[in-house]
Amino acid sequence: MRDRGDLRNLADEDLAQVCSRRPINEEAWRELWRRFYPYVRGKVENLLAPFPALAQSQQDDIVQYAFLNIFQRLPHFDPRRSPLRAYLGIVVTSTVFDQMRVHKRDRLVPLEEISELGGRVMKGEFELDALFSITKTVIAQMEPRNQKVLQEFLEGEKPEAISGRLHISKDAIYATVYRFRRKLKAALSEAGLSVRNMQ
Repeated sequence: MRDRGDLRNLADEDLAQVCSRRPINEEAWRELWRRFYPYVRGKVENLLAPFPALAQSQQDDIVQYAFLNIFQRLPHFDPRRSPLRAYLGIVVTSTVFDQMRVHKRDRLVPLEEISELGGRVMKGEFELDALFSITKTVIAQMEPRNQKVLQEFLEGEKPEAISGRLHISKDAIYATVYRFRRKLKAALSEAGLSVRNMQ
């Protein structure tokens, strides 16, 4: 395993390749988080700027979801196709759009405002130790079958592939992921942790 000093000297794309390997290299993920947290948070803030009420109430959660999605999708990153920063920007933008759709259904955001995001395409560091620990605890508390679903989902497998391999419907997979995110959010809240206040 590389030490922290070696990781800090890696180019972004090389660091992404280390983070994409399994089993997880937690030191590499800490370095990725340290390096790109300001960019990810800034991107979320930018996209939510037209919706101050939503930004105030949901911004921390959306940043968390963005990093979970980065964890899930990074194994699919191809440095020959785009720089890492551009790839992360796409993942973050997709996360914000997904969350906006959720809140649109809850009538927190007027329908006509969603289209304004189309034309809108950096502080702090999240302590990864706590996130890894709490995430592992939440997963361990779920049923063994759901643990397998989450393991594959968080490693970047598509729901279609998981469905075929585990003989479980895509709806059941999405429901498991939804319950996991709800439980993770509650566990972070109970621990008094958020993206904003973790040092």
